[in-house]
Amino acid sequence: MDLLVLAGFCILFLAVGLILLIKNNRLIKNSIKTTGEIVEVSDYRSMNNTKMYSSKIEFKTIKNETLIIANPSSSSIRPKIGARVSIYYNELEPDKAKTGGLFTLFVVPSILIAVGVLALLVLLFVLGGQ
Repeated sequence: MDLLVLAGFCILFLAVGLILLIKNNRLIKNSIKTTGEIVEVSDYRSMNNTKMYSSKIEFKTIKNETLIIANPSSSSIRPKIGARVSIYYNELEPDKAKTGGLFTLFVVPSILIAVGVLALLVLLFVLGGQ
């Protein structure tokens, strides 16, 4: 039973990591990159009562339209108003822009894949010892 759980763990982490990596790679290839600026910060309490911050980001499209989007990620560290943020958007749907730098787009999926591979190696080691 424990090996089945470990196998499921491997598959889950590998799948999520690969899906995110492929999705983020497509995002970068098919999007226009620009820089936005944090223009508003609000706070709220998370389910475990931690103070969290969310922000709104303003950016200009290549058509010189100014848009403001809500940053989909929150943080326990208050973002600084005026801070610059990487923005990726589709020219046909600029209001559905995504934020993200190297860490968000590639490091997080890579960590998930690495954890999945590590769990797979442990599984293979355990199975090889039986």
